[in-house]
Amino acid sequence: MRAAGFAIEDARSEGVLIQPWEDSFLPTLMRVMLPRMIERGIAREGEVDLDMLADRIEKERRAASGTIFWDLAFLVSGRFDPAW
Repeated sequence: MRAAGFAIEDARSEGVLIQPWEDSFLPTLMRVMLPRMIERGIAREGEVDLDMLADRIEKERRAASGTIFWDLAFLVSGRFDPAW
């Protein structure tokens, strides 16, 4: 990268954590994703009971009393200096 004239100025990662006392967005995410899953043949209409799934996800999460490490994102920023 440096031979091509690029320099890294900042590199970091950030994670999305769902703490045991926080409301989970996973049931909402399932409600959004289910139509797409049906459309692509991953699930069939009527096969998934969203209310029961949301309840089971919430009960399991509370029983575990743990933090969900949901997502990890990386950011790398740099600059281009053709003089290098």
